[in-house]
Amino acid sequence: MHIVYLNNQQYIAQSVHATTIVSLLCVYILLRHTLKSLRNKSFSWRGVLGRAILSVYATLVAAFTLTFYKWPSFATYLAVIKGYGGFGQYSFVHLSLFNADNVALSWYQLTGNFMLLLPLGFIAPFLFPKWRGLLRIVPRIFLTTLTIEIIQGTSTFFYLSNRIFDMNDLAVNTAGGVVGYVIYLITIFVMKKDKNFVPNHVEKGNLNEHNLYIKS
Repeated sequence: MHIVYLNNQQYIAQSVHATTIVSLLCVYILLRHTLKSLRNKSFSWRGVLGRAILSVYATLVAAFTLTFYKWPSFATYLAVIKGYGGFGQYSFVHLSLFNADNVALSWYQLTGNFMLLLPLGFIAPFLFPKWRGLLRIVPRIFLTTLTIEIIQGTSTFFYLSNRIFDMNDLAVNTAGGVVGYVIYLITIFVMKKDKNFVPNHVEKGNLNEHNLYIKS
């Protein structure tokens, strides 16, 4: 619930998470992949499980980062807009990295932003070949966090949320995703060294990097 006071008038908006939309989209993508793989006779439970985990993760990210206001009526929304003097008449972009006035300096905020995309850097390379390689994954991680920040900043500009476009988040989210990818590389290295970690479909004597990825 979000409450604003203008000219002794109280306006209340209901907080709405984007989890429902994101979860439905993930279910659609997962079903589409499953049906396509069945038609192509390339179905793999590892692939489906991996995408299911990624879907749950995407829904959780949406729950933590994408929250919007649902005003009781369009007239109420217009009243709030007029009361504030127009669209986005305040600063919501933090350009100074780790400024002392920035809430992102707090340890829990830094930790949360760092951990937000770390699972993506670890999970995505197992599923998608285009995410493998440092020069490939860094731009994708950055574009992911940039998309989240743009949605947050734009919605705040139109008084549909209280989020901000924060340069700190871009840096910390990207760093977390890269660390996740490093953990992925370490996992692959360990799997190569220890034959007990090798999936059943890898034939003995035919061990290479591509055999270790989950089949799509």
